[in-house]
Amino acid sequence: MIQVHSLDKVPLFMTLERDNIPIPTVYTLWRIPDLLPRVKMPYIVLDKLLGGANLMLPGIYRSSLPNHWDLGDIVAICGPDNGAAIGVGVWAVSRQQAFDNGLKGKGIHIFQLYQDQLWSFGPKEKLPNIPFPTGDRVVSDEDAVEEECSGIAEGSGIAEDEQELSSAELTATINNTVEDLADKVEEIIISKDDIVLEGCYRALKTSLNKSDLPILISNFYSQHVKPCCAEPVEIKQTSFKKVGVLMKELEKQGTIVVKEQKKGVFNITEVNFAHEKLRGVKETGKRD
Repeated sequence: MIQVHSLDKVPLFMTLERDNIPIPTVYTLWRIPDLLPRVKMPYIVLDKLLGGANLMLPGIYRSSLPNHWDLGDIVAICGPDNGAAIGVGVWAVSRQQAFDNGLKGKGIHIFQLYQDQLWSFGPKEKLPNIPFPTGDRVVSDEDAVEEECSGIAEGSGIAEDEQELSSAELTATINNTVEDLADKVEEIIISKDDIVLEGCYRALKTSLNKSDLPILISNFYSQHVKPCCAEPVEIKQTSFKKVGVLMKELEKQGTIVVKEQKKGVFNITEVNFAHEKLRGVKETGKRD
């Protein structure tokens, strides 16, 4: 059985319940595109995969194959012209086995896909447009492994004379790949949170004047916080997801007071400029 781990109703990870192995969803990979290696496939294959098939080697563009992978490594799957993942799975063969087999037969065991049931449990976000890393290129049909489309996605994903990987085998081969995967994602999310929070503290200390109060929380964020962040960060890239949630965190800390002016309209009415969170921020100007 697979367990799903969500944040704010967005499914971010799946884990094999018995083995506690974390596998990111497409939602996670859209937010952290370089979390996993990527291979490319024709979009026509997606319908076959949504029907329960696994991805066969002929369905993967040859030019997108990584220089190295092992049996059980987790891999993201994307289209030929967009770096946004449309699926995630694990390799059913090693690179050596794949080439020994002439790039025929089983390829990737599919765990989750864009527009599948798990995707529909989330916010049903449309496939974003994410550029490939520098040096990576959009592929053409000429790059595809030369085999008919009917053979690129098979129901079992495995040749008839071979057995599917058992749960124990998957556990043994995947563990090396995912040992620190959850920690890596957590570190990235925490880092984004820290950047935004530090931007808030700096904005309160150096940008916002007492005469600016009361101020809409949206204006405070756009006019004061964003310019004070050490690097560009969208609120959706943080665990807060929304400006209102971020403001609640600041209010919980005691740095600000937020009041609802009218239904759905929130203002910052007070700022505790003496709060310990603001003491370490260097002040570059004077307030009124």
